[in-house]
Amino acid sequence: MAREPRPQDWEVLGLAPGAGPEEVRAAYAQRKSLYDPDALATYSLHDDAEREALLERLDDAYRAIVSQLGDGGPRASVAVRPPVEPPTVPAPAAALEPGAFLRHQRLTRQVSTDQLTAETKIRASLLELLESESFRDLPAPVYVRGFVVQCARALKLDDPEGIAEIYLAKMRAALGDGG
Repeated sequence: MAREPRPQDWEVLGLAPGAGPEEVRAAYAQRKSLYDPDALATYSLHDDAEREALLERLDDAYRAIVSQLGDGGPRASVAVRPPVEPPTVPAPAAALEPGAFLRHQRLTRQVSTDQLTAETKIRASLLELLESESFRDLPAPVYVRGFVVQCARALKLDDPEGIAEIYLAKMRAALGDGG
């Protein structure tokens, strides 16, 4: 028997919990086409192993959701949750924790990672690396700078360029000047 859908299954498909069968099928087809080896949108973003893992996650989410679809959609046991919970603590200082600052601003504005991905075209895994300041896993600083500026602009923050410079300064310090 298939497992119950989890909130992240809906997020993988870019849907709100409770979407109807047609929406689920359309979202699955659209997301699956993004990870086709010849897809222009993602061909240089993922290697073969990463692409396969993303497709497997997408297939798993789709199977879990469609197994629960009936005439009226998913079973009532699937809770409908808001996409993000706003933080209850003050924002971290951008000068000290630029990644945490970006995350806090995103959550304060109740913007999900998928929503920010859709607006900026920066993949969700990369946004998570930016927010967690996983500097060693990020691409070259020239790309990181652009990603931070795009995120800050999408979130309508003051001085996106300044935030990017702070982020890069912390990245250089963490990696040494060669990073």
